[in-house]
Amino acid sequence: MQMGIQQGGKRKESLEALRGLASIIVVLWHSILGFHPEWVGIFQNSSINFRLPCKYYFVLMNGTGAVILFFVLSGFVLSRTALVNENKKNILINSIKRLPRLAVLTTIATLISWTFFYLNFYHFKEAGKITNSPWLSSFANSYTSGNPFLFSFWDALNQGLWKTFIIGDYY
Repeated sequence: MQMGIQQGGKRKESLEALRGLASIIVVLWHSILGFHPEWVGIFQNSSINFRLPCKYYFVLMNGTGAVILFFVLSGFVLSRTALVNENKKNILINSIKRLPRLAVLTTIATLISWTFFYLNFYHFKEAGKITNSPWLSSFANSYTSGNPFLFSFWDALNQGLWKTFIIGDYY
């Protein structure tokens, strides 16, 4: 059976599409933060003539709002079946079943990122200077100190496997 937002045993395609659009908006928003920071309106070098938050169509590009929408819909997925069937144990069971799937992806991404740092493959500071993006220069606001990253392979592994989910580590 395919996983997804279901209504009465059937997938609710409109809500699945909304989740997909939210994901696309998040990617676009991060691209704007990195490569057109003047459009965002939250940095000092933002152009007064063109700020997305001042435009009526900003609702279609608000990355923060899209992340919230995505997680609300995901919470709906996890809890709906349990609430409809009045089986509250399903919430815990569904959460436990999802954690390994999510942990595999975050662990792979975290270990790749750690490898890039270890091999000095990242050039986010230089890229941020070229685009004038404070967000890009600080590695998406997670690298704010002047010191090089000093975390180990084991830190990266733990962050990918559980720390991101349990205590919210995302550096």
